[in-house]
Amino acid sequence: MSSFVMLALELDPVTVDPSPLPDGMLWYRSDTDEYRIRINGVTNIIADKSYVADAIDQAIQGLVWQEPVISSLTTPPGSPTLGDRHRIIATATGAWTSKEDQIAE
Repeated sequence: MSSFVMLALELDPVTVDPSPLPDGMLWYRSDTDEYRIRINGVTNIIADKSYVADAIDQAIQGLVWQEPVISSLTTPPGSPTLGDRHRIIATATGAWTSKEDQIAE
């Protein structure tokens, strides 16, 4: 499992380093196509635009959209419909015993 750090993000493209620049600030510098961050008073280049685009493309490959759950139940429905998704909640019984917090389809 990967982890991440939430940072302040400057959404407007800038052509110079913002000043004064607080630590932990992440921004995109449009004149160099670079993403930069300020750590311990030092500006670091962390990626360029193509690196970020490639990383996003790789992260979403193979993902398949799934419909949302339609209900939260403790036991399977009496007349299930193909494709319906249900969140199993405590205290599950029958075929769903010990499967709390899972999704059944």
